[in-house]
Amino acid sequence: MNNLYEHFGCTSKEELYQKVTMDDDSVRSLVDFIGFSKGQMNSKEAGISSPQDFIEFVTKNKMPAKDEMVSVFCSTKNEPLHLSRYKLHDQDDLKRVLKEGLHAGGVSMFNLSNSSMSTANEAEMTNYFKTFGIDVIDGFSYKEFSDTITSNQEMIPYSRDKYAPSVDSVAESEGHTMKAYNLQNGINTYQGFDEFTSFFANQEIVGSHMLKDNAKVKKSLKVGYQYDWQESFGVIACDADGKVLAVKELFKGSPNASIVDKKVFTKELLSREDVSKVAVFHNLQAYRNQVLKIEM
Repeated sequence: MNNLYEHFGCTSKEELYQKVTMDDDSVRSLVDFIGFSKGQMNSKEAGISSPQDFIEFVTKNKMPAKDEMVSVFCSTKNEPLHLSRYKLHDQDDLKRVLKEGLHAGGVSMFNLSNSSMSTANEAEMTNYFKTFGIDVIDGFSYKEFSDTITSNQEMIPYSRDKYAPSVDSVAESEGHTMKAYNLQNGINTYQGFDEFTSFFANQEIVGSHMLKDNAKVKKSLKVGYQYDWQESFGVIACDADGKVLAVKELFKGSPNASIVDKKVFTKELLSREDVSKVAVFHNLQAYRNQVLKIEM
């Protein structure tokens, strides 16, 4: 695995952070990545709650051929995180898709296959991902002759024409997807990435005002924790005026849960005499950081 610091010609997180803050040309891709990550705060992608939602989402993409399957990995809220297209019975391709889905933070998925695929083959693909703890919420079948998509649960064929986006929206969607894919499957897989992004968030937040600079705090948390594969829970300690004194991650759990021990939490709060207010943060499946203000 590549090392993030070596990739950008640095020996420490402090040196890399300085280059980022100076907008050094040698770290341009990382600066762009941070800007992209902050932009995810405004993402309006809703969770998939019905067959129609899935069809509307997947219709933006090319339909699967006879020997292909398309899988959409989702968060705990059924928000689409990553779309993969792969060949059947290709173990290397399956491994690639599994790796991409887990890196994106997927805990569940929807599948779309060509109607020519046998029920046995579809079940085989479903069981493959279930082996690794990824539940298949629903499977869909695309029929080329009628240009329809049918849910395996609902069994009602829907015409793609009804959900087909405009040419402009397809181009815009593909552009955004490609940018997200290139960034997410590059920099965030480097060794040291998690260490640097949490350090970046700490440096950006400490000294800010919890209320007046709330948007900045949230965006910094997005950069720091939204790509964590595990759920994190941390504390932001503030003085009586609301100025941030410290940011610390306290707990890290599974992809969709984290155990919070009140004793550890309280011990951390009492470790400083100047703490008067505190906020907690956690990443809901890495893509929706929440900030909760608590008066003390």
